[in-house]
Amino acid sequence: CKAIELEYNKQFLGTVQEVLFEQYKEGGLCFGHTTRYQLVCAKAQPGEYKKILLEKQNGDIIIGMEN
Repeated sequence: CKAIELEYNKQFLGTVQEVLFEQYKEGGLCFGHTTRYQLVCAKAQPGEYKKILLEKQNGDIIIGMEN
């Protein structure tokens, strides 16, 4: 259920998580997943594995920045 996923993601906002980036978006941004399979968008390149501060949620996507 989407509501459960959104609530689950909220508990990780403000934390630093490791993200494997897989898909280029645009403007230097990339989509990737945390070790808990949460979808994250941050400045990265495909294939990078980075520690990311999870800042806010936009639908089912978590917006982050490099920590």
